[in-house]
Amino acid sequence: MPTELQIKMAHEIVAYLCQQGMRAGNHLTEQELVDAFQVSRSPLRGAMSYLAEKGILEQRRNRGFFVKLDNDELDLDSLELPQTSEETLLTSIVEDWFERRIPRSFSQAEFCRRYNLGRWTSSRVLLKLSEDGVISRNRGHGWRFELSPDATATRHESYAFRLHVEPGAIRSPDFELDRDLARVARRGHVAALDPNSGEPSPAALEDLDSAFHRLIGVSSRNQFTLAAIERQSSLRRALSYANWNRPRDLQSWAEHLEVLDALELGERERAAELMERHLANARGRYQA
Repeated sequence: MPTELQIKMAHEIVAYLCQQGMRAGNHLTEQELVDAFQVSRSPLRGAMSYLAEKGILEQRRNRGFFVKLDNDELDLDSLELPQTSEETLLTSIVEDWFERRIPRSFSQAEFCRRYNLGRWTSSRVLLKLSEDGVISRNRGHGWRFELSPDATATRHESYAFRLHVEPGAIRSPDFELDRDLARVARRGHVAALDPNSGEPSPAALEDLDSAFHRLIGVSSRNQFTLAAIERQSSLRRALSYANWNRPRDLQSWAEHLEVLDALELGERERAAELMERHLANARGRYQA
């Protein structure tokens, strides 16, 4: 069985293959992944070997690893990579917060006792929750939850913020559509909307949603805009840990394609207006 770190790296490698638009037969070197993830070679080798066992990569004698699946076949959900124990733990923590089973402010020692964690593991999990905007450090000692225990209010504030950021990014004079990422996003959206391909799982739709909005951040050519959009995606992921993502129809992904259509035609003002309408509609669907 692969280790926890190898499973985590396997997820990240597949996401990287999708983002880079990799196709079957492309050579994937260890050095490329070391540079991309800033990690040592040992866990990467284990993760690549695991992906070869899953039929995602192919290991050729004396030549290394090659991509075995085309980009449109790469999907973290359909490939059934196992959930890590860290992801399971994150689910429990966020569920406990929204169910008001844990206090807003807590120490790391209290956190360790409640979830039966060692110091190193708890530090890693707390850092992840902090990066996702779920918690922050207290001024003096310990941590506190930043999210409102009212998930509806949290979502409302998130959409209000995004209505300022994402249409504004599209209208920025520095905006330039990343066409490689746009092609990857379009393929995923077309597949999700294809009635003959089966209904996408919530996890697959979450990945697709994050990739689309990250495209806007990357295309803004502004590191602060990208960071803000990625933080909002992490927040939505955190909310989904606790099953606060209600089942949705595919209207959001049809709206994404309308924005992509306008961007690819160079109609940025229309794309910004469509993004405003999309975010307002999405907020309304959650409040309905």
